[in-house]
Amino acid sequence: MEACGQQARWSSQATGASRAAIRHVLLASLVLPLACGETPNPRPDDSSAADATSAPDSAATVDAQGAFDADPAGDILAPAPKLIIVPPTLHFGAVPPGTHATRSFKIFNQGDAPLKIHSVQVSTLSKIKTVTVTHTGPFEIAAKQSQLVDVELAVITPLPSDGAPVALLVVTSNDPEMKDVTLPLFAKSDTGSLKVTPPDVLDFVAVALGSSVDRKVSLFNQGTALVTVEAVTLADDSGGEFTLLPGTFPPVSNLPKAHGMNAAEYQSFHVRFTPKGTVGKLAKGKLRIKSDDPDMPNRTLVLTAIRAEGPKCHVKLSPDVLDFGVLAYGDTKTLALTVKNVGTGMCVLVDQKLLNCPAAGATWGAPTCTPIGTGPFVNFAPGAALFNLGPGASSQVHVLFNAPSGDGLVADPKVLALHFGFLGLRFKDQANGLTTWLPKDPTQGAAKLSPNLKASVGQTSTLVEPNIVDFGEVRVGCKSEAEQVKVSNTGLVPLFVTRLELLGCGGEVAKVGWPAVPSKGLEVTPTSSVSLGLRYAPQNLGKDTCHGVVTTGTNGKCVDAQGTPTASGPCKVTADCAGPKDALCAGQTFVTALVGQGTFDNERTDEFTGGPGKQVDVLLVVDNSPGMAAAQAKLAASLPQLMQLASQWQVDYHVGVVTTDMTSATDKGRLRTLGQTRVVTQKTVDATGTLQSLAVVGASGSTVEQGLAAAKAALSLPHTFDSQKACLQDTDCTDGACVAGPDGKKACGGHNRGFLRKDASLEIVFVSDDDDASPADVAYYVNALFSIKGAANKDLLHVHALVPSGGACGPKPGSRYIAVAKDTGGKVASVCDASFAAALKGIGELAFTHKHHYALSMTPQPATLSVSVGGKPCTAGPTGWFYEGKSNRVVLVSKSLGGTCVPAKGDKVSVHYKVLCLP
Repeated sequence: MEACGQQARWSSQATGASRAAIRHVLLASLVLPLACGETPNPRPDDSSAADATSAPDSAATVDAQGAFDADPAGDILAPAPKLIIVPPTLHFGAVPPGTHATRSFKIFNQGDAPLKIHSVQVSTLSKIKTVTVTHTGPFEIAAKQSQLVDVELAVITPLPSDGAPVALLVVTSNDPEMKDVTLPLFAKSDTGSLKVTPPDVLDFVAVALGSSVDRKVSLFNQGTALVTVEAVTLADDSGGEFTLLPGTFPPVSNLPKAHGMNAAEYQSFHVRFTPKGTVGKLAKGKLRIKSDDPDMPNRTLVLTAIRAEGPKCHVKLSPDVLDFGVLAYGDTKTLALTVKNVGTGMCVLVDQKLLNCPAAGATWGAPTCTPIGTGPFVNFAPGAALFNLGPGASSQVHVLFNAPSGDGLVADPKVLALHFGFLGLRFKDQANGLTTWLPKDPTQGAAKLSPNLKASVGQTSTLVEPNIVDFGEVRVGCKSEAEQVKVSNTGLVPLFVTRLELLGCGGEVAKVGWPAVPSKGLEVTPTSSVSLGLRYAPQNLGKDTCHGVVTTGTNGKCVDAQGTPTASGPCKVTADCAGPKDALCAGQTFVTALVGQGTFDNERTDEFTGGPGKQVDVLLVVDNSPGMAAAQAKLAASLPQLMQLASQWQVDYHVGVVTTDMTSATDKGRLRTLGQTRVVTQKTVDATGTLQSLAVVGASGSTVEQGLAAAKAALSLPHTFDSQKACLQDTDCTDGACVAGPDGKKACGGHNRGFLRKDASLEIVFVSDDDDASPADVAYYVNALFSIKGAANKDLLHVHALVPSGGACGPKPGSRYIAVAKDTGGKVASVCDASFAAALKGIGELAFTHKHHYALSMTPQPATLSVSVGGKPCTAGPTGWFYEGKSNRVVLVSKSLGGTCVPAKGDKVSVHYKVLCLP
């Protein structure tokens, strides 16, 4: 897709009204300068301007966006104004209270008639109303001219910093398409913001009689302007037990006075507690901090302490269980165990011991941890340098978990491997010399311990769907509907997106609702997904292509901006990468092709061939595990029933076969081949016999039947890749192999090239004597299969299941296959039936009968739709046709429902409409 500033391409093949209006090229050329920030006024000496006004034979005109508008009667449309505001938002930046700022915007008339501005007013929804506008209206702007408007914003009180506009201007005009346009005004105030630590309670814990404990209070100005701390006082000192210690901070010095703290300035002071009251009782006081912080000028900290009789070590560990969560194979993670002295005496950490425990048979919370040797948990800090803790003091002990890398090669992809450990810490009470193990003595080998370290290890997997976003044809100067690309985590551990970008798209594809990617990466958990909206706005005629790229960093390598690996080694998130500031944790890269086509058509007639003969792609997924020989024989014997129905309805079919084996290199969603035939079609010699041979897949495959995963793989890249580059042999191809398509012609692509057709309905038939064991959940496969035809075209997909029904038929029912079949409106039958003929007949009747849905090539103005069948008009309504906006299709009511517009064989179905132009 072409970048801003490049001249539009004009096709000499334009048809109808387009040919007659080519001389209006000057008007369309105004669009590109505007998009690049240039003033869209034609030069007074531009000789082409005169030519653009003389087209008496034209049946169409060109609007300011370069698109043709045809009048219903065939005459040139009446001139109309078109309002455009540049810029679309006004940013005033930081405006201190008591001051004002001025910004300007332009109102352009891109139409060919005078633009009447009725008013420019401050919306009643504005947070502040102190806005002055130089031109409030009414006034008039001639065609292709503009008016500069100055806006003054006066700030009286500090503005909120919530990111929302502080005011809205509403421009009302005679533009027939946009009578009211809203211009948001953004501004902020530079103010101080005082952060106090701790924010609410200063806890001295327990303090013994005859001793004192000091605690620190920290102040930080996290705002953007000066904040003045006027005073720090004790509102309640509990009878003199709490005292402020004079220091270098002016408000608590020997001569207290106010102090102005600059932005990002840090200060601190100390409060002392000396117990004087009853032992065992709680002492409470209040500390007040007064400042000119606009959000919280008066802060109150509650002071608490327990009066204790004598010094005693009392340690508290938190959390009780150090849970490392779910990690990918080969990952590492460090967590800290907080150790706090809640007693009155000195505690000394004198020893520590970490044990790795067997995961097998462990029940969390029960005393099941019998110590074993080395394992993935490692205690690496504080190591030999053990620490002393005074009353109320705290420190941390760090534990490292090294997720094994080898387990992932043999582990069940749907199961997390659990790992447990136990950490014991030994403390000495300085007052009496006694030692205590917490939470329990790990040296007692005979005793079972409840593990206090836990981690889970699993696989990470990313799905980016769809592989291709086809915007179809869109009128130049208009925008498509928003299409979605979805990034999902189909594994068991979190993944991190490190980069989201568009490559080669120029200004013709816009992001809609894309999330920001933080430096460490955008986390996508196994239960979440990220949606990326895209809109296509062609700037010229012809086909455009570009790409959306998603990069994930889990278990990746650190690279610089040029993609060259740095010396930082493996990484999980970008924050793991050292060295250059632009270093990126680049792991897997997923590419979605974006395709669209620009047109000048204002009206469109789509024609289809009705009656029998619709396109249907059928994928048979046949279980090849031991014990399937009899079921495959029944399938082969019953296939003539399916093929007879296809012939009866004159279906243009593609039929292919894959197995449920996702471990063998020759399977994994690859269509089976008989000679040179991968796809059985109407032109295949002995189509029924060939399909019967392909369906007998053997019974020596994997016992882990992954039918859903195999179907998804068969219908996705790289198997479906088609470069359309002709070849003779594999060496002719830089991507993929030299593959013969269903038409017999060779081209470079994936193994299943040509099987899947864009406009064909898709039928998937699973035949298995066991339930599906694919790694992801059923909902994932339902969504993935629906995405192949598009979420709006759900009735173009049916999944059918010939699987165990439970009870006497198999040890367990094929519940996952059945669930997908029900979700897609498919047929379900028992694999234990004596014959599959009835089941395949039912599938054929659903798949091969009349076509009723007709996808339109462009988005229509619904009120302008007209339909004819066999040259005769068809009336919209319960017996004629109706329009499905979500899927952009016209649906003819079937004969069984009383439809009167059912096409016979060879009938043309014509749909005429005016094209919708989305702004």
